[in-house]
Amino acid sequence: MSQRIGRRRFYIGYGLSVMVIGAGSYALLMVCDGGLGTALGWGVMIGVFTVGTFGPIAAYLTERFPASIRSTGYGVGYSLALIAPAFYQFYLRQFDGVMPSHLAPAVLVALAGALIAFGGFLGPETRDVDMADDSTIPKLA
Repeated sequence: MSQRIGRRRFYIGYGLSVMVIGAGSYALLMVCDGGLGTALGWGVMIGVFTVGTFGPIAAYLTERFPASIRSTGYGVGYSLALIAPAFYQFYLRQFDGVMPSHLAPAVLVALAGALIAFGGFLGPETRDVDMADDSTIPKLA
């Protein structure tokens, strides 16, 4: 889908979907007592509308950097994006006493969706990048 509509538009739309559908599905999973089938249904919705953001990230990071720094840019971009979520447990503790602990992760999922959409808005469109065109590569004599 990101190749068809563009990476930028994909991440803006997907971020909004994560905010509404991903966070909403998590909240509904936590308060619903519909049995195993209902739990599986909400679990699938959570998976589709949260984890799906990782699909086009490899293409986006590869297209984002010129060949001379592509490997470094990809590695740093992918690795740095894992640091903030690693402190998830510490963020959840900030919600103690403010809201029920079983719903606090939905707020973080919604925040993640907002950040995905905002990043998509700020980032360049890369779907039509010519990977062979790299004017930063030094010419050998």
